[in-house]
Amino acid sequence: MFFSNLQINYLENKFTNLYEGLEKIDVVGIIENIGKETKYKKQYTIKVQEINGDSKYKNTKLILYAPKNVKLEYGKKVSFSRRI
Repeated sequence: MFFSNLQINYLENKFTNLYEGLEKIDVVGIIENIGKETKYKKQYTIKVQEINGDSKYKNTKLILYAPKNVKLEYGKKVSFSRRI
């Protein structure tokens, strides 16, 4: 499954060094909403359980943009990777 974009929600915490020195990021989290649909994509909020196997980012909220045809269910656990 391909996701178009991943953004950090800076309203919760500041993570200026989240990507520092990393080539790839692996995220495990829980879908927190049913997805806000726009013209070309859906926007989901994810509550992080761990990033790269480290739970220090637990409860960080990320915004995930997915194609409209991808259906992610509220409350389900998701795992995805992204090259930086």
